[in-house]
Amino acid sequence: MTVQKDIVALLALRLPNQSQQITPRDAAIYAMGIGIGDTPDEPADLPWLLGPSETFPSMATVLCHPRSLLKQAVDCVNFTRTVHSRQELALCRPIPSDVAVSPTARVTDVRDLGPGRGAMLRLEREIVSADDGGPLVNVINTIHERGGGGFGGPPPTTRKAASEPKGLPDRIERIVTNPNLALMHLLSGDLNPLHADPDHARRVGFSGPILRGLATYGLLARAILKATGRRFSRLAVDFSTPAFPGDTLTVDLWKIGGDELACSARVKGRDALVLKRGPAVLGERAS
Repeated sequence: MTVQKDIVALLALRLPNQSQQITPRDAAIYAMGIGIGDTPDEPADLPWLLGPSETFPSMATVLCHPRSLLKQAVDCVNFTRTVHSRQELALCRPIPSDVAVSPTARVTDVRDLGPGRGAMLRLEREIVSADDGGPLVNVINTIHERGGGGFGGPPPTTRKAASEPKGLPDRIERIVTNPNLALMHLLSGDLNPLHADPDHARRVGFSGPILRGLATYGLLARAILKATGRRFSRLAVDFSTPAFPGDTLTVDLWKIGGDELACSARVKGRDALVLKRGPAVLGERAS
């Protein structure tokens, strides 16, 4: 990304419609990809696996994902040097497990971090039901493009960083991930070898395949549901450090007031902060 006109082109870009038909099988595969069913005698897991009537809330992160279309349409971003830095979901209603969905995807913001520091791109997709045209969810991805910067674009906006509340969490949930979890999550559509191929992972600086950030996001959503018995209606987190398949995540939850929570997740044993600054708003109770 080198010139100001690239910003104009990105903000004007409208990606082709990438509609998707969801099936109960897709919903069950996604659920298994965030560890639901790892404990076979957990009755609360079964509704998400045995002919589910709706998708697990965080499945919206993998629906109609525009990354491949964006890579084809944009030549001013080096996607080999991008990092997923933030994920937000705002659910309008539960998403059925048997429905056609249709997105409108676009880049809504580009920020220049300065020479050698890259750029931040905000990508939004609004997903509606193709059956009734009603809105289902708004998905917001923020990615850090590390290869550019200093192209004359607007600087980052000042966003007040939410910090962990003082005092002990109101609830702590621990999730043990299976060694094959990264491979299970690939079945929902992301075939990045970083999450599957040990040799590729080592070539780019990791000791082995890492969990996709969206998988850890789903693990956090599981912890919120387990702790509260309620789905989230809104959940935003910053990705901090990768987790690995087989890690045990410690999820800390604080009650902020009303239906709001603050949350973070660490890897037990190496005190690595994986997800941070996570505000969540609770929705309706899970059936």
